[in-house]
Amino acid sequence: MPDLEQKSFQKRQVAYKVWISDILNSNFMKDETSAGYIKINEVVVSRVNLIATVVYKADQEQNLSSVMIDDGTGKILLKSFENFAAFSKVDVGDMILLVGRIREFSNEKYIMPEILKKLNDIGWMIVRKLELKDRILVEQKRKK
Repeated sequence: MPDLEQKSFQKRQVAYKVWISDILNSNFMKDETSAGYIKINEVVVSRVNLIATVVYKADQEQNLSSVMIDDGTGKILLKSFENFAAFSKVDVGDMILLVGRIREFSNEKYIMPEILKKLNDIGWMIVRKLELKDRILVEQKRKK
């Protein structure tokens, strides 16, 4: 049996569960090694994991497709420059699970989606609220 070639894989950065307000209220930074990130409680966040509701869907332009989402703490745009079918399966009012990268252009933060999935059970929004509530409590305990 031939030996399997060992392939090197690029390690993915963690997609942190955050609120949209965390993204909007943080300063966007860039350095030589990354395309951009924010800091939340001293944690470097370049990928996010959000559960939110689609509140606006723009008509597809020549080289851009966009959707606005809201998680109850704020609204942010999702932009796709290459995958024009990225938002074809979601409509206004749909709850989605999103994993994507934070970007900024002209002092406006937006997210480039990597994974976008429509959720049919509103219970997932309740679960996310509880997850983030507990995170806040843990961080407050660490500061004491």
